[in-house]
Amino acid sequence: YTMSKEPLPEPRIQTDEDFDEFIKLCEEEKGWEVCYDEKGIKVWDQKVANSDINMVKVRTIFKDIEALTMYDVFHDAEYRREWDENMIDGQEFEELDTNNDVGYYSVRCPNPLTNR
Repeated sequence: YTMSKEPLPEPRIQTDEDFDEFIKLCEEEKGWEVCYDEKGIKVWDQKVANSDINMVKVRTIFKDIEALTMYDVFHDAEYRREWDENMIDGQEFEELDTNNDVGYYSVRCPNPLTNR
């Protein structure tokens, strides 16, 4: 099931060039609307063409945590169970290569949203 008004593209392994484009998207300000900016946390959203779902990006600064440590904390499903009270389930199904994996994360959402 998808909320997209067009068929989804075929999945493919993401390349270093794809990652570079992702970084540009993260750093870009044009086309993004700030919807929250308090206590060092800034949230933007942006409409996605041919979709009912918006993209969302969040930025904050953790002065005492390395980026790689933060990545590992979010992607280690076993450890995440210890600290993420909203996590229902999570697992890695397959590591396709060092930069690509297929995983699952289910989260408990507040009302009026349903769990995802």
